[in-house]
Order: sequence, then structure tokens, then C-alpha cells
Amino acid sequence: MKTPPPSPRVTRGIDPTIGRLSLVALSLAVFLLFRPYQGIMHDARLYVGYAMAALDPDGIGRDIVFVNDGQSKFSVYPVLMRELARQIGPSYAAIVLTYSGLVLWFAAFVALVRRLVGDRMHDVQIAAVIVLAASLPAFYGGQGVFRAAEFYATPRVFAEACVLAAFAAILARRTTVVIAAFVIGLAFHPLMTAPGIGVALWFYAELSRDRRLLIAAATCSVAALVVGTLLVDGVGKPFARFDAEWMQALNTNHALVFMRNWRAGDAMRIVVQMVTVLLATPLLGVQAQRLVWSALVVVGAGVSLSGIGADLLSNVLVTQVQAWRGLWVLATVATVMLGVLLSSTWSAREGTGVTTSASDLRKASTVLLVLAWFMVELNSMGLLFAMLAVLFWQLPARLPSFALPPRGVRAIVSMAVVILILNVVAHSWVNVTTAWSSPDTTLRWSWFTMVSSGVPGFVTLVVAGVALVGRRPLRDARAARILPWISFALLAFTLSSIDSRTQYQRYIERELDARANGVPTAAIFTRGQTILWPYADLEPWALAGSEGWGTIVQSMPSVFDRTLAIEWARRNTVIRAAGLLPIAQSGAATIATLGAVVDSNAVLVACGSADSPDLLAIPDVQLHNVYPTHVIQLPVPRILYPYTLGKPWGRIDRYLFVTCEKVHRNR
Repeated sequence: MKTPPPSPRVTRGIDPTIGRLSLVALSLAVFLLFRPYQGIMHDARLYVGYAMAALDPDGIGRDIVFVNDGQSKFSVYPVLMRELARQIGPSYAAIVLTYSGLVLWFAAFVALVRRLVGDRMHDVQIAAVIVLAASLPAFYGGQGVFRAAEFYATPRVFAEACVLAAFAAILARRTTVVIAAFVIGLAFHPLMTAPGIGVALWFYAELSRDRRLLIAAATCSVAALVVGTLLVDGVGKPFARFDAEWMQALNTNHALVFMRNWRAGDAMRIVVQMVTVLLATPLLGVQAQRLVWSALVVVGAGVSLSGIGADLLSNVLVTQVQAWRGLWVLATVATVMLGVLLSSTWSAREGTGVTTSASDLRKASTVLLVLAWFMVELNSMGLLFAMLAVLFWQLPARLPSFALPPRGVRAIVSMAVVILILNVVAHSWVNVTTAWSSPDTTLRWSWFTMVSSGVPGFVTLVVAGVALVGRRPLRDARAARILPWISFALLAFTLSSIDSRTQYQRYIERELDARANGVPTAAIFTRGQTILWPYADLEPWALAGSEGWGTIVQSMPSVFDRTLAIEWARRNTVIRAAGLLPIAQSGAATIATLGAVVDSNAVLVACGSADSPDLLAIPDVQLHNVYPTHVIQLPVPRILYPYTLGKPWGRIDRYLFVTCEKVHRNR
């Protein structure tokens, strides 16, 4: 009896639906890992403050940033924050809204990416495009302050999600969804949603070939802006200009609403993003191309409007509209286009009509463009690499006979890898050694420290790059079966490590929760006091339940209210004269001045203004020759980041309080 031959091995993967869900979960985990939570920081301080002011109108609500509020009435977000803070406390409300917005943003982003490239890539490549985009720094505007998909509690991320969803619906030809998404986006943040509406209008005008539609839409938009500006406090007419006093107050804080206050690196970033989009857009489908070209037109018009209307003409309305914020659309689209370029150039099939020399030049171009993305935030080399990328991309059309030498692409790739590795090593050394020297041991193991080192970004680039150039989706049975487990493990790691708040930040937010729950403050504080707390921002609200005096938070919406801008600038002048600079966004002012001595003369200056604060809060390491009225020992020391490499960390363990009334009596 013959033994039957062995049957051929049957390769079985997983259900396609499970595979796609696993890729989405994997992409979501990476997206969130590059957005570690640092607490109520940046503009989240202002929006949490709106909620606290509503819950405590006779305490925190007396702060001038809420008394002279020219901003919050145009968004439903402060209402959501207030009601959520009332139920679970402001710290948890901030976390919930931050990641609710990010998850919605991610869902809309995935839908848009699939509409842009879904007919040209398989599922693994689409996931790689999303993962690569999630890891790239999508900054826009001035001084690296703003970025798409921000990971703190602001309404911008919700408005961005609505715009991305509307773009996806435009490509899917679902007009009802487009309108609904824009309506919701306007309710959250009109300024962030307006560029998206402009893109949609231009897209439909181009689609219908009827420019009258575009003219009518533009006319209605201008009329709506004119009517809307009449509702803004401090603006008497649509063509009002900043007076000298208001403009001087805005210049005190180098307001980012004016592009003249941006850095040269901000312009270089725009160039790199623009180059990426221009090179990749012809690789998309017809409708996707039309949408991207519409975005470029609207973004260019917005930047021009801001440059002329705000910087040159000082028009109040144009400045408040902040039309340059359309750059977030460019930044987001550019992150997608980089993946499109890598996939199309490195996984191109034979017979596509592209010669070998042209293919090599385009591969070299994409490598140089990747270097530009990773270097643009560091120095001008990013701009140089971007220009070289354009040159290499255009050479086949200009000089068909030109070709790279043998192994030229390999040499350029090797150079890029070396540069990226050196960059990662340098960043890792700076970040890790600095974190390990901190008195706050949580920074040593913080995921934020790891992300800042550049290691996760480099690893993501390599993995996503390999997936993008792959010619086939996952067909190996073993790889397919472990994919859901990898996604689950990465999501679990994300949930366990994403909270990167420092010990002090957690302490301050617990105190905010206590104030929201009606827990009384320390006995040294009196309800309704104003407190000059120069090395802080949330402390007057969190620890004293009172209004601050000259805090950096009060300057944020100053472009929307003249009274607020002038009052904050006056207080800032007093603080500077006393040698007590308020904390800057980067913390640089705090580090630079913490070692300065605060003596009786400085106290007299701070308490000598017509509207002097009731209390001065001075770190105990500074106050000399002045007897304090009260002392607070912090249960968690405030650790200040060393602005200059090699400098020791700053540390505040106690605050000493001086009563201005007592100072006046002793004069």
C-alpha cells in the first residue's frame, strides 16, 4: 500500500476585516504615542480657566482675562469644558476633551487618507502613510507654538477633525456630510474651520467651472466677517486699525498673530511642506489633486491676507481672523504627501514609463526631502535639502541625459542614514542626560522624554518606509496572525505610558480640582485678592482661588480685547521694572531670572503701581532683606527646566508672600 504524498501547505492569513482593524489600531497607538499628555499647558490653561471662572465667578472669575473676554463667546468648547469640569473636575475634563478630540481627529484623518490614496495603495501602505504622518512634526505658524492635532485641551483639534471629515466627504461626494461637518467645526472654532470652507468652495467652483459660484461665495464670506466683527468688543467698524497704545501692548508679548514676529525657521518649514505637496500632488487621482490644489490656493490667499492686512495695514478685523491659520491644512496634507512620494518612487513597477536614471534621481529626491523634514526645525540645512530635492526631481525633465553615478542612490541613502542617526544620538544624549539630572525622577522614565529624543521618530520612519516600498500586502500567515496581538500590545503600552505629567503638574491640577469642588484655600489667602505670582501661570487659580496679576495667560487673547491688552502690558511693565519677569512659553524667562535677588526696592516697585497686587509670591531662594508675611511650603517642589545645556535645574520648595498693604504702611 502506497503512502499518499504530503499535501501542499496551505497559507492562511486572517480575516481581511480583522486585518484592517488591526492596522487601524496600530496606527492609532502610534498616533497617540507621539502625543504624550503633559497636562493643562499651552492654550489649555486659558480654556480650563474659562470653566473655572464660570464655576467661581467671585474668585477666579474676577481675573481680567475673563472680565475682558473677547474670545470665548464664539465657541461651544468653553461650555463643554465647564459642564465636564463641574462633573469630574477640570483636570479630568482636560484629559477627556484632549483625547476625545484626538481620537476624532484620527478617525477623520484616516477617512481622508483612504480617499486620497486608497485606490493606489494596499492596506499596509495606507497604514504606513498614516503612521509616518503621525510621527512627523506638523507645526504651523510662528515659533513652533502651534501644530495640527495638538495634544492639550483646546477646541482647535475638534475643528480640525471636522474639516478633515468634510474633505473626506467631498471626495466621497456626500454633500450633506460636508455641510454638517463644517457647521459643527464653526461651532467649535470658526477661525480654524474657515480655511476648510474656503477649500471646499474653491473645489466646487473648479468642479462646476462656474467662477460666479466662487465670487458669490467669497462675497457672502466677506459679508459674514464684516457682520461678525461688529459683535466683537473693542472693534467699532470693519476697517478699524490698531491704535498706537493697543499695538504697543501687543508688541510687548511679540504677538504671533503678526507674521513679522515669526522666525526664519517658520518660513523654511512652510517651504519644506510646500515642496512636499507640490511634488506629490500629481501622483494622486484627479479629484484628490483638485482638492489639494484648492487647499494650496486658499492657504496662499490666507497668508497673503494676513501679511497685508495685519502686518502692513494693522487692520483689527484681519488680524483677529488670523487667516494664516490655514497653514494647518498645508501642514497636515504635507505629512500625507511625504508617504505618497516614498511609496510611488520606491515601489514603482517596471513599465511605468520612467527611465532608470529618472527613477534614481526621484529616489534621491525623496531621501533628501525626508532629511529636510527632520532638519528643518533645527537649522537651515532643512531648506537646503528641500531645494536639492526639487533639483533632483526636475532634472530628468530638464536634462534627460543626466544620471547619477553607479551606486549614487545607495550613497545618498547612506548619507541620510548617517545624518539621521547622528541627529538622534545628539538629541538622545541631550534629552536623556538632562532628564536624569532632574530632581523630578518622573522625567527620567517619561515617555515625553523618549519622544523628544527622536528615537521613536527614527524607528517609525524606518518601519513605515519598509512598509511603503513593499510590493504586496501581508500574506505571510505567521505575520498576519500576530498583527492583532502587536496592535493590542502597542495600544496597551500607549494607555500605560501616555500620561507624561510631572509631579508638580499633577499637584497643581489636583489643587484645581479642589477649588472646583469648593475646598477652601490656605488661610493666608483672602477671596478676591490679586496675586503677583511671576514664576507661574495656574498657581493663583489653583492654590489661592484668586485672580493673577500680570500672568502670561492674561496676554493670550489680548488681540481680541483692547482693554485687556493695555492692562496686561501695563502690569508687565511693572513686573519687568521690579526684575520679576513672568514665565514664558518655553520657561526661559524663569530659568534666567530665578537666581536674581529680590530686595526691598524690587518689592516697592511691584507694590508701587496705582493698581498694585494685594500679594507678592516670591521663591524663597530669591527674597532677601524683606520680611515675608506668609510662607507656603510646597508638598511637591516646582522643578524648572534648565534653558541652557549644562546648567543645573531650578527648584522652588517654598514661596514667601509679601502683602503690598503692609509695604505701603512701612514706607
